[in-house]
Amino acid sequence: MVRVTGTPAPWTVYTRNSAPSAGWYSMQAYQSAIQATARTLWGSRPPLDGPVQLSFIFARATPLTAGKRPETRTKWNEKHILSRPDLTNYMKAAEDGLKNIIFKDDSQVVSTNATKVYTDGEGYTCIVITALPKKSEEL
Repeated sequence: MVRVTGTPAPWTVYTRNSAPSAGWYSMQAYQSAIQATARTLWGSRPPLDGPVQLSFIFARATPLTAGKRPETRTKWNEKHILSRPDLTNYMKAAEDGLKNIIFKDDSQVVSTNATKVYTDGEGYTCIVITALPKKSEEL
């Protein structure tokens, strides 16, 4: 399991037609944190070359503006969990961060399970990587 402390950042495109956005820089820092943690945990093993399953939890810190009372915070969380950033962009940023460390390419990801939540503590990302058996080719 890879656990990265800090606010998850969604995947953001940079077209080079103008200066990179603040969101792009946040994504780069997020991917660097994922890469550093993954390298530490994976060690010198080569990247997987077969199918991979990923399970994600993307947790953002509930802001102070959500209120202090638990029922107020719960209502705030239920409302705002449906807003941006969307879950698929979190997944794309995290998958790209694992590329060439845990697996060769994110095209190897054949199954995912992902959840985004708010937490009263600091934000974090948890990623569980499962190498799946290679299926023999049928003729």
